Amino acid sequence: MALLRLCLLLLWAAQPLSVKPSCLPLPGAGCTHLDCQISPPGHHGGVDADGTVRVWQDEMGWNVRELDRNNILFDTFRLSSFAMSLLLSLRVGRNYDRWWTARCGFAGVGSAASTLVGQATSWIDSPQLQADIRRWAVVWHFSILQIVRAAAEPHPTSAALLHEDELYRQSRKPRQLASSQLRLLVCEGRQHGLSEEQAIAMDATIVKGIGDASACVRVRFQAMPHSLTLISTGFLQIWLLLLPLGLWEGTAWFGLVAMFFTALLLLCVDEVATQLENPFPLLPLEEILDSTVRDTGRALEEVDALRTLWRKPRRDGNGHVVLGVAPSDVSCVLQQGARTPGSAGKAGRRQHTR
Repeated sequence: MALLRLCLLLLWAAQPLSVKPSCLPLPGAGCTHLDCQISPPGHHGGVDADGTVRVWQDEMGWNVRELDRNNILFDTFRLSSFAMSLLLSLRVGRNYDRWWTARCGFAGVGSAASTLVGQATSWIDSPQLQADIRRWAVVWHFSILQIVRAAAEPHPTSAALLHEDELYRQSRKPRQLASSQLRLLVCEGRQHGLSEEQAIAMDATIVKGIGDASACVRVRFQAMPHSLTLISTGFLQIWLLLLPLGLWEGTAWFGLVAMFFTALLLLCVDEVATQLENPFPLLPLEEILDSTVRDTGRALEEVDALRTLWRKPRRDGNGHVVLGVAPSDVSCVLQQGARTPGSAGKAGRRQHTR
Protein backbone atom coordinates (compact mmCIF):
# COMPACT_ATOMS: atom_id res chain seq x y z
CA MET A 1 0.00 0.00 0.00
CA ALA A 2 2.85 2.37 0.80
CA LEU A 3 4.36 1.66 -2.62
CA LEU A 4 1.04 2.43 -4.28
CA ARG A 5 0.82 5.75 -2.43
CA LEU A 6 4.34 6.67 -3.48
CA CYS A 7 3.62 5.85 -7.14
CA LEU A 8 0.47 7.95 -7.11
CA LEU A 9 2.35 10.85 -5.54
CA LEU A 10 5.08 10.65 -8.17
CA LEU A 11 2.51 10.52 -10.96
CA TRP A 12 0.82 13.60 -9.52
CA ALA A 13 4.17 15.35 -9.20
CA ALA A 14 5.02 14.65 -12.84
CA GLN A 15 1.83 16.30 -14.13
CA PRO A 16 2.00 19.82 -15.64
CA LEU A 17 0.72 22.75 -13.59
CA SER A 18 -2.41 23.07 -15.74
CA VAL A 19 -3.72 19.66 -14.67
CA LYS A 20 -2.93 19.97 -10.98
CA PRO A 21 -5.86 18.77 -8.83
CA SER A 22 -7.76 21.64 -7.26
CA CYS A 23 -8.10 19.79 -4.00
CA LEU A 24 -4.33 20.00 -3.38
CA PRO A 25 -3.33 23.50 -2.21
CA LEU A 26 -0.29 25.40 -3.44
CA PRO A 27 2.68 25.87 -1.12
CA GLY A 28 1.97 28.58 1.44
CA ALA A 29 -1.82 28.28 1.16
CA GLY A 30 -4.04 27.45 4.06
CA CYS A 31 -4.45 23.88 5.08
CA THR A 32 -7.61 22.37 3.67
CA HIS A 33 -8.73 18.91 4.31
CA LEU A 34 -8.52 16.45 1.41
CA ASP A 35 -11.72 14.52 1.19
CA CYS A 36 -10.25 11.63 -0.76
CA GLN A 37 -7.54 9.62 0.99
CA ILE A 38 -5.17 7.19 -0.66
CA SER A 39 -6.50 4.14 1.16
CA PRO A 40 -9.02 1.37 0.60
CA PRO A 41 -12.72 2.23 1.07
CA GLY A 42 -13.73 2.26 4.73
CA HIS A 43 -10.14 2.57 5.91
CA HIS A 44 -9.47 5.79 7.87
CA GLY A 45 -5.94 5.18 9.09
CA GLY A 46 -4.13 6.15 5.88
CA VAL A 47 -2.10 9.30 5.32
CA ASP A 48 -3.78 11.74 2.96
CA ALA A 49 -1.85 12.96 -0.09
CA ASP A 50 -2.47 16.62 0.78
CA GLY A 51 -0.70 16.39 4.10
CA THR A 52 2.26 14.47 2.70
CA VAL A 53 2.83 16.92 -0.14
CA ARG A 54 2.52 19.91 2.21
CA VAL A 55 5.19 18.41 4.45
CA TRP A 56 7.50 17.93 1.45
CA GLN A 57 6.90 21.42 0.09
CA ASP A 58 6.50 23.63 3.16
CA GLU A 59 8.53 21.97 5.89
CA MET A 60 11.34 20.41 3.81
CA GLY A 61 11.39 23.11 1.12
CA TRP A 62 11.33 20.55 -1.70
CA ASN A 63 8.97 21.00 -4.62
CA VAL A 64 8.39 17.49 -5.93
CA ARG A 65 7.69 18.48 -9.50
CA GLU A 66 10.40 21.11 -9.79
CA LEU A 67 13.58 19.08 -9.52
CA ASP A 68 15.57 21.80 -11.30
CA ARG A 69 13.76 25.11 -10.82
CA ASN A 70 16.56 27.15 -12.48
CA ASN A 71 17.21 24.69 -15.36
CA ILE A 72 20.79 24.16 -14.24
CA LEU A 73 20.84 20.54 -15.37
CA PHE A 74 19.35 21.41 -18.74
CA ASP A 75 21.96 24.09 -19.35
CA THR A 76 24.70 21.68 -18.27
CA PHE A 77 23.59 19.05 -20.76
CA ARG A 78 23.19 21.64 -23.49
CA LEU A 79 26.74 22.93 -22.95
CA SER A 80 28.34 19.48 -22.59
CA SER A 81 26.67 17.94 -25.65
CA PHE A 82 29.34 19.48 -27.89
CA ALA A 83 32.12 17.82 -25.88
CA MET A 84 30.36 14.46 -26.09
CA SER A 85 29.85 14.71 -29.85
CA LEU A 86 33.48 15.75 -30.28
CA LEU A 87 34.72 12.74 -28.32
CA LEU A 88 32.51 10.35 -30.30
CA SER A 89 33.51 11.79 -33.67
CA LEU A 90 37.19 11.72 -32.69
CA ARG A 91 37.04 8.10 -31.62
CA VAL A 92 35.04 6.92 -34.62
CA GLY A 93 37.27 8.85 -37.03
CA ARG A 94 40.52 7.52 -35.60
CA ASN A 95 39.26 3.94 -35.51
CA TYR A 96 38.00 4.21 -39.08
CA ASP A 97 41.50 5.33 -40.07
CA ARG A 98 42.82 2.15 -38.45
CA TRP A 99 40.36 0.07 -40.47
CA TRP A 100 41.36 1.80 -43.71
CA THR A 101 45.08 1.42 -42.94
CA ALA A 102 44.62 -2.29 -42.25
CA ARG A 103 42.62 -2.78 -45.43
CA CYS A 104 45.10 -0.92 -47.65
CA GLY A 105 48.08 -2.55 -45.97
CA PHE A 106 46.83 -6.12 -46.33
CA ALA A 107 45.73 -5.59 -49.92
CA GLY A 108 49.01 -3.78 -50.65
CA VAL A 109 51.02 -6.89 -49.77
CA GLY A 110 48.96 -8.85 -52.29
CA SER A 111 49.47 -6.19 -54.95
CA ALA A 112 53.23 -6.24 -54.32
CA ALA A 113 53.27 -10.04 -54.59
CA SER A 114 51.36 -10.00 -57.89
CA THR A 115 53.57 -7.22 -59.30
CA LEU A 116 56.73 -9.09 -58.29
CA VAL A 117 55.58 -12.27 -60.02
CA GLY A 118 54.72 -10.30 -63.16
CA GLN A 119 58.17 -8.74 -63.18
CA ALA A 120 59.83 -12.12 -62.66
CA THR A 121 57.94 -13.79 -65.49
CA SER A 122 58.81 -10.95 -67.86
CA TRP A 123 62.48 -10.44 -66.98
CA ILE A 124 63.80 -13.81 -65.77
CA ASP A 125 64.44 -16.62 -68.25
CA SER A 126 64.32 -19.53 -65.80
CA PRO A 127 60.84 -21.10 -65.43
CA GLN A 128 61.92 -22.80 -62.20
CA LEU A 129 63.01 -19.49 -60.70
CA GLN A 130 59.75 -17.88 -61.80
CA ALA A 131 57.79 -20.64 -60.05
CA ASP A 132 59.85 -20.23 -56.86
CA ILE A 133 59.25 -16.47 -56.81
CA ARG A 134 55.54 -17.01 -57.31
CA ARG A 135 55.45 -19.64 -54.54
CA TRP A 136 57.25 -17.46 -52.00
CA ALA A 137 55.22 -14.39 -52.97
CA VAL A 138 52.02 -16.24 -52.09
CA VAL A 139 53.58 -17.57 -48.86
CA TRP A 140 54.61 -14.00 -48.01
CA HIS A 141 51.02 -12.79 -48.20
CA PHE A 142 49.76 -15.73 -46.15
CA SER A 143 52.38 -14.97 -43.50
CA ILE A 144 50.69 -11.60 -42.93
CA LEU A 145 47.38 -13.41 -42.43
CA GLN A 146 49.05 -15.63 -39.84
CA ILE A 147 50.25 -12.55 -37.93
CA VAL A 148 47.00 -10.58 -37.90
CA ARG A 149 45.05 -13.65 -36.80
CA ALA A 150 47.69 -14.70 -34.25
CA ALA A 151 47.65 -18.23 -35.68
CA ALA A 152 50.20 -20.73 -34.42
CA GLU A 153 50.29 -22.70 -37.68
CA PRO A 154 50.42 -21.44 -41.27
CA HIS A 155 47.35 -21.46 -43.46
CA PRO A 156 46.71 -24.82 -45.20
CA THR A 157 47.20 -23.22 -48.61
CA SER A 158 50.51 -21.78 -47.50
CA ALA A 159 51.59 -25.03 -45.87
CA ALA A 160 50.94 -26.90 -49.12
CA LEU A 161 53.41 -24.62 -50.93
CA LEU A 162 56.23 -25.20 -48.43
CA HIS A 163 58.71 -28.05 -48.26
CA GLU A 164 59.61 -29.91 -45.11
CA ASP A 165 63.25 -28.83 -45.18
CA GLU A 166 62.43 -25.10 -45.36
CA LEU A 167 62.80 -22.89 -42.30
CA TYR A 168 59.39 -21.23 -42.43
CA ARG A 169 57.86 -23.16 -39.52
CA GLN A 170 60.92 -22.67 -37.32
CA SER A 171 61.19 -18.94 -37.95
CA ARG A 172 59.98 -16.53 -35.25
CA LYS A 173 59.02 -13.96 -37.91
CA PRO A 174 57.81 -15.80 -41.01
CA ARG A 175 57.05 -12.59 -42.91
CA GLN A 176 60.68 -11.48 -42.70
CA LEU A 177 61.86 -14.93 -43.77
CA ALA A 178 59.58 -14.81 -46.82
CA SER A 179 60.72 -11.32 -47.85
CA SER A 180 64.38 -12.31 -47.39
CA GLN A 181 63.84 -15.41 -49.53
CA LEU A 182 62.30 -13.27 -52.28
CA ARG A 183 65.31 -10.98 -52.26
CA LEU A 184 67.65 -13.95 -52.54
CA LEU A 185 65.66 -15.23 -55.50
CA VAL A 186 65.90 -11.80 -57.15
CA CYS A 187 69.68 -11.86 -56.68
CA GLU A 188 69.78 -15.31 -58.24
CA GLY A 189 67.85 -13.94 -61.19
CA ARG A 190 70.93 -11.92 -62.14
CA GLN A 191 72.30 -15.18 -63.53
CA HIS A 192 69.19 -15.73 -65.66
CA GLY A 193 68.93 -12.57 -67.72
CA LEU A 194 67.94 -10.07 -65.01
CA SER A 195 69.68 -6.72 -65.40
CA GLU A 196 70.72 -4.47 -62.55
CA GLU A 197 67.96 -1.93 -63.23
CA GLN A 198 65.36 -4.69 -63.29
CA ALA A 199 66.69 -6.12 -60.03
CA ILE A 200 66.41 -2.67 -58.43
CA ALA A 201 62.81 -2.37 -59.64
CA MET A 202 61.93 -5.78 -58.18
CA ASP A 203 63.59 -4.86 -54.89
CA ALA A 204 61.54 -1.64 -54.79
CA THR A 205 58.40 -3.76 -55.17
CA ILE A 206 59.49 -5.89 -52.22
CA VAL A 207 60.20 -2.77 -50.15
CA LYS A 208 56.69 -1.48 -50.87
CA GLY A 209 55.20 -4.78 -49.74
CA ILE A 210 57.30 -4.69 -46.56
CA GLY A 211 55.94 -1.22 -45.78
CA ASP A 212 52.35 -2.40 -46.23
CA ALA A 213 53.02 -5.44 -44.06
CA SER A 214 54.49 -3.20 -41.35
CA ALA A 215 51.31 -1.11 -41.41
CA CYS A 216 49.25 -4.26 -40.74
CA VAL A 217 51.54 -5.25 -37.89
CA ARG A 218 51.28 -1.80 -36.30
CA VAL A 219 47.49 -1.91 -36.39
CA ARG A 220 47.55 -5.44 -34.96
CA PHE A 221 49.85 -4.81 -32.01
CA GLN A 222 49.39 -1.09 -31.24
CA ALA A 223 45.96 -0.30 -29.87
CA MET A 224 44.30 3.06 -29.48
CA PRO A 225 45.06 4.92 -26.22
CA HIS A 226 43.02 3.24 -23.51
CA SER A 227 42.36 6.58 -21.83
CA LEU A 228 40.53 7.80 -24.95
CA THR A 229 38.30 4.73 -24.89
CA LEU A 230 37.56 5.14 -21.18
CA ILE A 231 36.79 8.85 -21.33
CA SER A 232 34.57 8.47 -24.42
CA THR A 233 32.56 5.50 -23.15
CA GLY A 234 32.40 6.76 -19.56
CA PHE A 235 31.41 10.28 -20.58
CA LEU A 236 28.65 8.93 -22.82
CA GLN A 237 27.23 6.54 -20.22
CA ILE A 238 27.18 9.14 -17.43
CA TRP A 239 25.72 11.72 -19.81
CA LEU A 240 22.89 9.39 -20.81
CA LEU A 241 22.31 8.28 -17.21
CA LEU A 242 21.70 11.85 -16.01
CA LEU A 243 19.93 13.05 -19.15
CA PRO A 244 16.34 12.38 -17.89
CA LEU A 245 16.95 14.63 -14.87
CA GLY A 246 17.93 17.50 -17.13
CA LEU A 247 14.79 17.11 -19.25
CA TRP A 248 12.38 16.53 -16.36
CA GLU A 249 10.68 19.92 -16.42
CA GLY A 250 10.16 20.40 -20.15
CA THR A 251 9.33 16.84 -21.23
CA ALA A 252 6.14 14.83 -20.90
CA TRP A 253 6.08 11.16 -20.02
CA PHE A 254 6.29 10.06 -23.66
CA GLY A 255 9.60 11.92 -23.92
CA LEU A 256 11.14 8.90 -22.21
CA VAL A 257 10.58 6.93 -25.42
CA ALA A 258 12.50 9.50 -27.47
CA MET A 259 15.29 9.58 -24.88
CA PHE A 260 15.48 5.78 -24.94
CA PHE A 261 15.98 5.59 -28.71
CA THR A 262 18.42 8.50 -28.65
CA ALA A 263 20.47 6.75 -25.99
CA LEU A 264 20.33 3.51 -27.98
CA LEU A 265 21.67 5.20 -31.12
CA LEU A 266 24.48 6.91 -29.24
CA LEU A 267 25.48 3.64 -27.60
CA CYS A 268 25.47 2.00 -31.05
CA VAL A 269 27.91 4.64 -32.30
CA ASP A 270 30.18 3.89 -29.34
CA GLU A 271 29.95 0.16 -30.07
CA VAL A 272 30.90 0.72 -33.73
CA ALA A 273 33.97 2.64 -32.59
CA THR A 274 34.88 -0.21 -30.25
CA GLN A 275 34.62 -2.83 -33.01
CA LEU A 276 36.73 -0.74 -35.40
CA GLU A 277 39.64 -0.81 -32.96
CA ASN A 278 40.36 -4.36 -34.17
CA PRO A 279 39.59 -4.05 -37.90
CA PHE A 280 40.87 -7.39 -39.19
CA PRO A 281 37.75 -9.46 -38.31
CA LEU A 282 35.78 -6.92 -40.38
CA LEU A 283 37.94 -7.31 -43.51
CA PRO A 284 37.53 -9.91 -46.32
CA LEU A 285 40.99 -11.38 -45.76
CA GLU A 286 40.27 -14.74 -47.39
CA GLU A 287 38.90 -13.08 -50.53
CA ILE A 288 41.96 -10.83 -50.83
CA LEU A 289 44.24 -13.85 -50.48
CA ASP A 290 42.29 -15.76 -53.12
CA SER A 291 42.74 -12.80 -55.44
CA THR A 292 46.51 -12.89 -54.84
CA VAL A 293 46.69 -16.60 -55.61
CA ARG A 294 44.68 -16.15 -58.82
CA ASP A 295 46.62 -13.08 -59.97
CA THR A 296 50.04 -14.64 -59.44
CA GLY A 297 49.04 -17.84 -61.23
CA ARG A 298 47.46 -15.85 -64.04
CA ALA A 299 50.67 -13.84 -64.45
CA LEU A 300 52.67 -17.02 -65.15
CA GLU A 301 50.09 -18.38 -67.58
CA GLU A 302 49.64 -15.15 -69.50
CA VAL A 303 53.36 -14.52 -69.93
CA ASP A 304 53.89 -18.09 -71.17
CA ALA A 305 51.02 -17.66 -73.62
CA LEU A 306 52.41 -14.34 -74.83
CA ARG A 307 55.86 -15.80 -75.35
CA THR A 308 54.43 -18.69 -77.33
CA LEU A 309 52.41 -16.26 -79.41
CA TRP A 310 55.36 -13.99 -80.06
CA ARG A 311 57.62 -16.87 -81.08
CA LYS A 312 55.06 -18.28 -83.50
CA PRO A 313 56.28 -17.73 -87.08
CA ARG A 314 54.00 -15.88 -89.47
CA ARG A 315 54.20 -14.19 -92.84
CA ASP A 316 54.06 -10.44 -93.21
CA GLY A 317 52.53 -8.50 -96.09
CA ASN A 318 55.55 -9.14 -98.32
CA GLY A 319 55.44 -12.89 -97.79
CA HIS A 320 58.47 -13.00 -95.50
CA VAL A 321 58.49 -15.28 -92.46
CA VAL A 322 58.79 -13.23 -89.25
CA LEU A 323 58.34 -13.80 -85.54
CA GLY A 324 55.85 -11.79 -83.52
CA VAL A 325 52.17 -11.09 -83.14
CA ALA A 326 50.25 -9.60 -86.01
CA PRO A 327 48.17 -6.49 -85.24
CA SER A 328 45.07 -8.33 -86.44
CA ASP A 329 45.70 -11.12 -83.91
CA VAL A 330 46.04 -8.61 -81.08
CA SER A 331 42.82 -6.83 -82.04
CA CYS A 332 40.95 -10.14 -82.26
CA VAL A 333 42.18 -11.17 -78.82
CA LEU A 334 41.18 -7.82 -77.31
CA GLN A 335 37.74 -7.90 -78.91
CA GLN A 336 37.17 -11.47 -77.78
CA GLY A 337 38.11 -10.52 -74.23
CA ALA A 338 35.75 -7.54 -74.32
CA ARG A 339 32.86 -9.73 -75.53
CA THR A 340 33.42 -12.38 -72.89
CA PRO A 341 30.31 -12.50 -70.64
CA GLY A 342 31.05 -11.47 -67.08
CA SER A 343 34.51 -10.11 -67.82
CA ALA A 344 33.52 -6.60 -66.72
CA GLY A 345 31.91 -7.92 -63.55
CA LYS A 346 34.99 -9.97 -62.66
CA ALA A 347 37.21 -6.98 -63.29
CA GLY A 348 35.00 -4.85 -61.08
CA ARG A 349 35.12 -7.42 -58.30
CA ARG A 350 38.91 -7.64 -58.55
CA GLN A 351 39.16 -3.86 -58.37
CA HIS A 352 36.86 -3.81 -55.34
CA THR A 353 38.95 -6.51 -53.65
CA ARG A 354 42.19 -4.68 -54.30
